Amino acid sequence: MRRFKNFLTLIEASLNKKTLQALVGKGENSGKPRIEIFANKIKNGELDDKHQINMNDQIEEYIAQNQKINAIKYYRQEMDENYSIRMTLREAKEYIDNTAEDMRRRGIIK
Repeated sequence: MRRFKNFLTLIEASLNKKTLQALVGKGENSGKPRIEIFANKIKNGELDDKHQINMNDQIEEYIAQNQKINAIKYYRQEMDENYSIRMTLREAKEYIDNTAEDMRRRGIIK
C-alpha cells in the first residue's frame, strides 16, 4: 500500500494542476479532463494496486539501469494502454525525473 501511495504522490508531483485539468485529445476519453478520468477509475475500482506496483517497479528498474528513455517509453505506453491517458513526452520525462529524484533520496541510485 505504501508503494501505491508513493506512486500516486509521484503522479501528483509530475502532473501539475494545469496538466490534470487539461482535456484529453484522443481516444475514448477525448474531451475529458485527466483528473476526471483518474477520479472515475478510482471510483469504479479500476486502479489496480498490483499493476501500479509492477509498473513502478519496472520504471525504477529502467532508471537503475540508466535507461531513462526506455522508462519514458514504458510509462507513456502503460498510461495509454491501461488508463486511456496519453502522456506527452514532456509529462512522461517529468514523471521519470521525479521518480529518479525520489530514488536518489531513498539511496537506491546515486
